[in-house]
Formats: sequence, structure tokens, C-alpha cells
Amino acid sequence: MNRVTDLLSSMRTSGVRLWVDRGQLRCRALRGLLTAEQVGLLRERRHEIIAALTLTQNTDADAVTRARQSMSEPAPLAIQQDPDGKSFHKYANGMNAWVRCALRLRWIVDVDVLRKSVATVVRRHESLRTRIIVVDGMPKQQIDAPNEDPLELVKLSAESGDDVENDVRRSLEKLFTRHVDLGIGPLFEIKLFQLDEQDYVLAVTIDRILCDGASLALLLGEIWVAYRDLLHRRQSSLSKISMQYADYAAWQQSRRPYWLAGNDTYWEVRLFGAVRTHLMKDSGLETVKRLSVAILPVSFGKTLSSALQNLASRERTTLGFVVLALCAATLSCWCDQRDFIVPVIVSGRHRPEHVNLIGSLAHALPLRIQLSGDETFMDLLHIVSQEFFAAHEHIESYVHIELAKLADSSQLPDLYRGLWFNWVPPELEDTDPPFGVEPFPVEVPLGSFVPAGEIGLSFSNTTQGICGHGVYRADLLTANTVQRFLQLFREIAENVANDPHARVTHVPNIAMAISGVSRFADGNPDRTDQSREAPQNGNQ
Repeated sequence: MNRVTDLLSSMRTSGVRLWVDRGQLRCRALRGLLTAEQVGLLRERRHEIIAALTLTQNTDADAVTRARQSMSEPAPLAIQQDPDGKSFHKYANGMNAWVRCALRLRWIVDVDVLRKSVATVVRRHESLRTRIIVVDGMPKQQIDAPNEDPLELVKLSAESGDDVENDVRRSLEKLFTRHVDLGIGPLFEIKLFQLDEQDYVLAVTIDRILCDGASLALLLGEIWVAYRDLLHRRQSSLSKISMQYADYAAWQQSRRPYWLAGNDTYWEVRLFGAVRTHLMKDSGLETVKRLSVAILPVSFGKTLSSALQNLASRERTTLGFVVLALCAATLSCWCDQRDFIVPVIVSGRHRPEHVNLIGSLAHALPLRIQLSGDETFMDLLHIVSQEFFAAHEHIESYVHIELAKLADSSQLPDLYRGLWFNWVPPELEDTDPPFGVEPFPVEVPLGSFVPAGEIGLSFSNTTQGICGHGVYRADLLTANTVQRFLQLFREIAENVANDPHARVTHVPNIAMAISGVSRFADGNPDRTDQSREAPQNGNQ
């Protein structure tokens, strides 16, 4: 069994995911990660591997069952929700941070079927009917009975189509910026605005304490699956849920003593001596007294995106790792640092029983990038990939030990401030609607969302190529500075697409880009802001 344990450990380290489903061994890995020898060992030791994985999965399931059976009172909060209440009261008294979306449905919607579909999903997920109450000074999850009619239909009519759309936008602005008491709720709302017989807008809001981006995509996907099944009068094809979000919180508590006793020193050793990235601050922002946040769009275009995708395919890696390596290269050049931290957002769904969970599971893994200065982009791509897989191998200890220390974002050490990176996998964007849908644009403030760092970059691969946005602290940086950073990002990407074996530091116009920032910081900043800013609660 020792050899099986070693094999499983090496698989996890290299990013290969193994689990048991209905007695069968399942495997998921990037193309090219598994060697012929590893494939042979998987086949040869299949029964031993299934026994080892089943034992681990059953132990976790038993721990969750025992924890939930002992819960006659409201459930505890998960680590991602601030279970110790360090920042809960401050958060609860401010504006809600909503995970939200608005989709336009240009087809004849069977409203009764859609209403039943939403009700089906609400029954499946306790998190969609959860409130956060305070018991003896500690926040807890209070799960309510399902609402059998959770979808609100709003019929609009006006003489002009533009007037109807403006009515919808005004309604969405109110919906997306409202304040709701966490103890009263509801913390999940879904509305269907009817503009015409074949024109609707579906709006969804869930408080961030109960949801993340992956959960929103999962919610929409399940609604479409349930809608299709009900529309065609067939048996539900929704996959079984292994645990609820309250189960997840109980599971975390049951595992915490194990990880604390394990004395996993990976993070202590790996982060020892690390320093924060020093992003250039803009002078001339003294008039911005309150913390504020702004957003800028990012697009690579189809041609450049295709070239980077071809590079990823040749190297048998993912496009996400290529963009992450580009981010590291840009950060190194911009800050003139060879040793820096890039926190990378991960979904937190690394176990099979967590895949179908709707809840707040996402968090950031800090990747420490150490360069000599002579690396080519291919070298950097390898460094970034290996660093990610090593960090992911120790993700459990990070969640239970490190993340618990950082529950209050205001207590984040300087090490974690700077630039954060997020890659949205295609499966999290593909909500699989029964018919074509399109986003319904609405300009709303960013609410109380405060990025943990000074800049947060989020990308995904769309039909239009690599697209995304940069969210940044507008009380520290101007739109021109962030735009210049994004311009450097694109220049490095274009250089890499032309010659991935060139040294990372040999990028055209880097000196011009950075000197431009220096001039900007020393002089009179141009505040012609192309971004959307929103003053926040609290002072700088």
C-alpha cells in the first residue's frame, strides 16, 4: 500500500485528480501530464487505489454525518465566511456584496416551467435559503424551508422599447445595490422581467457570503437543465448532491484538528522571506479621501488569443497557465522584482463531493515566483505550473491554517497585497441555456466590494478570444496607470506569441511603459477616467 500512497501523492502533486464514483476509478488530468508508466500503474493497482480512495472518502463522509447529526442549532460558518466573526459585524452593517448577473432571453419563455425549475434548484441547495444570524455573539447559518414560488415575474410595458429597457436598468440598479439584513434576508433573489412576448431579462443576486462565481454558474446551469427536463416532461437529469454547504462547513471543522496536528510546514517554509510586490502608486490622489474601486475591460482579440492557445496546446498545458505566466512576466517587469507573490483565485472544489456545491468556497493560493532574470517565457511557464501544482497539493493546510488567519481582509499582511489573478475556466462560464442568451448590460456601482490587493485581473477564454477586466483601487491608482500596465501585459503577450523562447525581460517598449508611469507619478495626473468608480464605506 505504501507504493499506492506514494503514487497517489505524486499524482496530486502533478495536478492529476483521482476519485471513486460508483465503485469505478475516475481520473482527470491535463493532456500529457500522465506518463505511460503512471497509466500502467493505475491499471495494475486499480483495485488497491479504489480501496485507498474509498477509505478516505468514506472517512470524510462519516465525519460530515456525525457533525450534522449533532447540530440541533444553526450551522457554523465556513472558513471562507469568517467563522470567528472577526469582520462579520463590520460587513453586516455595511452594504451587501452581491454576486449577480442579468441575462436577456429573446425567446418565448414558459414562465410556469421556469418557476418550477427555479423552485427545484432552491429545494436542492440549502445555501439558497440561508440567513446569517448571531447566536451568543457568533454568526451562524440558519436554513429556512424551501420557497415553492421563488421566481418573481415583473411585467413591464411602455410606448417605447427604449423606455422599457431603461425601466429594467433602473430596477436592476436597485436590485444590485440594495441593503438586506443578513439575519432577515432574503440573501438570494431571482426576478424575471418581461419586456415583450419574446423578450425577457433574468436577474439573479446572491450575497457573497453564500456564493462565489463558480456557484453562480452552477446555479444557472442547473436552472437550464431543470427547465429543459420539465419542458420535455422527462425525469430530472440533475446530478446528485453529495453534501450541502452547511455540511461543507461542518466538514471543515471536523478536518481542522487533523490539519493543525499535522504540522504541515509547507506554507511556513515556502513563504519565509517573501516580500510583497511593489506596485507604483500615483501621486496627486490626495483629494480621493474615501476608498474607491474601479474597473477596466481587457481584451486580447482573436488573433493573439489563438496564438496563445496554440502555444498552450504545443506545450500540453492550459491557456490559463499561459495567461498566468504572462501575468507573472508583466508583474516582474513592472515592479522590477525577481521574487514576488501572485495570489491566484481557485474555486475550492478540488474534491468530487464539493463539485456541485453552491456556496462560498473560492479563495486565493499565494504562488511564490522566484526568477534569476535569465529565464525564457517557456522557463517561466514551467516555474508557474510547478508552483501552482505544489501549492495545490497543500491546499487543505492552507485553507485550515493560513486562510483562517486571513478571514478579515483588513488584516491581510503586505505580502498578500499587490496584484491578484483569476482565470475563469470555460466550464464555469458555460451555463448551457436551452436557447441563446446574452448579457443585459447595466451600469451599477461595485457596491462594498473591496479587492484584497491593489489590482485584480480576471480573464476567461470566450468566442471573442481572451477577455476580462481589471478591478483596482482608484484611491491609489489612476485609470491611466492601470491602462499602461494592461498595455504592457499585451505587449509581453504579443512578444511571447512571436517568440516564446525569448528572455522574459526582453520585451519591446518596457522602458517606455515604466518611464511613462514614473512621469505620471511625479507630475500632474490626467484624471480622464475611462473606468467606473464607486466610493466605498470607510476611509482610506
